[in-house]
Amino acid sequence: MERFSVHFEQDPTDQESYKLVNELKRLGANRVLEWLWVLRSDLECSELQDHLRRYRKAEDFVIEQIHRAEYRALLDMAKEAAKNPTKPSLLKALTSLKHRGRPG
Repeated sequence: MERFSVHFEQDPTDQESYKLVNELKRLGANRVLEWLWVLRSDLECSELQDHLRRYRKAEDFVIEQIHRAEYRALLDMAKEAAKNPTKPSLLKALTSLKHRGRPG
C-alpha cells in the first residue's frame, strides 16, 4: 500500500472542492491542513490522480507519493490538530519531518 499527500486550494464557492473533499474522506484520507491531506491507497499515483480528477477537474491540485516517515509525521500532525482545533502550523510540520531525518 502506497502513501500519498494531496495538496489543493479549497475554494468555498467551488462545488468541485466539496466533491473532492468528500471523496478524500470516503477514501480514508486525513486532513492535515486546510489544503493538505494524506492517505494510503493500493492505487498507483497516476491512477489516484485520474480517479480524483473525476471529482475536481481543475489543474490546481497535486498528488505526491510520500515516504513512511513523512506520512507518519503528517498523520501525527493531523491527530494533534483534531485534539486541538487551532490550525496547525506549516513550521510544525516541517520541523517534525526534519526531526525524523528528512531534509527540511
